[in-house]
Amino acid sequence: MFNIDYIFYKYYEILACKDLGIRCEYVAKGDTTNEVIGNASEHLGRSHPKSWFKMKNKSQFEMEAEIMPKIKEIT
Repeated sequence: MFNIDYIFYKYYEILACKDLGIRCEYVAKGDTTNEVIGNASEHLGRSHPKSWFKMKNKSQFEMEAEIMPKIKEIT
């Protein structure tokens, strides 16, 4: 038997500027963690250049340690 709920049940991930300590309503969304990080990076670079500069100067390990726990999975 085919489960119709499967069609409408979509997982995606989000990262809000607020979660990074920035006073902004923007929420980056994507189907994958990499997509969320890409969307967030684009927004940070455009709208919050000082915050993006600080983040960009961190090592890959530091950046992942700060961002990864803040990405939420939404169903």
